[in-house]
Amino acid sequence: MWDTYRIRYSWKPVFELPENAKLNPLTDVGMSAVNGEWEQLDAERNPLTESEWRAIPVTISFSLVGSDQIRYEAGSSLDEKSAFEAFTKVFGDDPKSTRASIVVKVNEAYSFFTVLLKGENGKEAFIKTENLEMFKSKVKYKTN
Repeated sequence: MWDTYRIRYSWKPVFELPENAKLNPLTDVGMSAVNGEWEQLDAERNPLTESEWRAIPVTISFSLVGSDQIRYEAGSSLDEKSAFEAFTKVFGDDPKSTRASIVVKVNEAYSFFTVLLKGENGKEAFIKTENLEMFKSKVKYKTN
């Protein structure tokens, strides 16, 4: 079992946000993995990162700025069983078989997001979220 936690796959996070929204450049995108690793990505970079060899993610957190200049905070645990099934569906038995994106898609109402593992080989699978929170911050985003 522990050996499965050590397996790394080539993937990167990608965000699909409502029109005129952006990741909050004053914060980081945080992700933790099944093997206990934690990664923080600078939300000001676009793209956030290229594909890298990473373990399967189990949490994700981020902040975004809506077209109304209101900040929204978001985070979720990912269902571990669902994540393992998605990676098996996309990568099969060979972690080196393809590269993939984990697409985090935020809905237009800024109330929910989905997580989709999308392989360059055309295979894709949704990863179930758990304890998802997405809420409007009381602090407006300031550009200066």
